Amino acid sequence: MKTIIATAIALTIATSVSANMGTGTATWGGNSGTVHGNGNCQFKKNQPGVMSFDGVDTWNVTTNAVVVLKTRGVNNAKVIPEGAPTGSGVTKLYQGDTAVADVTVNYAPKSTVSVNGKNDASTNANTNSLTAGNLKKNSGVTKVTFSIGGKATMSGDAVLDMDDNTNYTINHTVTCLQ
Repeated sequence: MKTIIATAIALTIATSVSANMGTGTATWGGNSGTVHGNGNCQFKKNQPGVMSFDGVDTWNVTTNAVVVLKTRGVNNAKVIPEGAPTGSGVTKLYQGDTAVADVTVNYAPKSTVSVNGKNDASTNANTNSLTAGNLKKNSGVTKVTFSIGGKATMSGDAVLDMDDNTNYTINHTVTCLQ
């Protein structure tokens, strides 16, 4: 996954004028270079979400994760739980790099998908996937924003394998397709 970090540079110019002897104009010119990148799908934002445990078997998202993509020539983008077989919604709860438990992800109803730059794009926020389709256009880029919320329910007695006051994560896979 690519993550782009933008740095802002501020330029301050102080000028002192004691008498106006005439005015003119000045311009700054330059080439934009590769604004949209060479890739067809760029990650412009990847903000982690926050979840809380209910003490029984469910992790509830309290702050949605946000992924923003810039696409060019891509027709579809989707989010699914990492490693989940198509349509299952089942993935792993991790403590660091160690899988602790199976969880079933439910993105509905707290997730959203939005598209800017393509009026006839389609979006769906389903129980176990988030999708954006019909993104391809003749020129320019399409911006896709996935706001990933919902909950994950642990299976069986998985809570017995958890530690007190420990951070856990659930990963999601974001894919761009032709």
